[in-house]
Order: sequence, then C-alpha cells, then structure tokens
Amino acid sequence: MDSAKEFQREVASKNFENAKNKVIKVLQNEPFGLSVSQLMTASRLSVKTVKVILQSAEFKIENDICLLTSGKVV
Repeated sequence: MDSAKEFQREVASKNFENAKNKVIKVLQNEPFGLSVSQLMTASRLSVKTVKVILQSAEFKIENDICLLTSGKVV
C-alpha cells in the first residue's frame, strides 16, 4: 500500500511542477501580467490549479496582486 501512495504522491508532485512551469513560462511572455482567467486560458489549466500555483513559494502576494519572485523555469 505504501508504495502505491508514494507513487501517487510522486506523480502529483511531478504534475504540479509541470503546471507551475507552464504558468511561469506564460507569465514570462507577458510583462504586464494576466488575470487568473487569462492565465487559465493561456496555460490551459483549471482555476483551482492556477490559484494553488500562485500561492506557491515562487510568487509573492501583495494587496491581492501576485508577483513572480523568480523567473527561473526548471
């Protein structure tokens, strides 16, 4: 059982990293930024996924505005 759960966690982590890289690439091509709706369309991700990504460590939130703190794509 543990190996199946570990595998699922590994796949979920890899999928999250891929989605995060998609969002970062889209934002790097848009110097003035995008709304969540535009970001969803450009990256082809769900609103839930985009919001979780924007809450990750690569983004800083100030006054309901998310800023990309590091421009590196892994």
